[in-house]
Amino acid sequence: MRIAVSDIGVQEVGDNGGPEVKTYLASVGLPEGYKWCGAWMHDVYRRAGYVLKPERSFALAATWS
Repeated sequence: MRIAVSDIGVQEVGDNGGPEVKTYLASVGLPEGYKWCGAWMHDVYRRAGYVLKPERSFALAATWS
């Protein structure tokens, strides 16, 4: 919970970009520009030491039109 709370106040830059958002998206193998809500949760788990597989399943935004 501390890890998730530490992200309060993170704001995207432009359209789904920025340094933090880039890190979240990279954790699921996506570049900036994708919706990052699921990627953020995956990254929270990763920073807590849990590896969730497959990473791409947390990037469902990649399939949204």
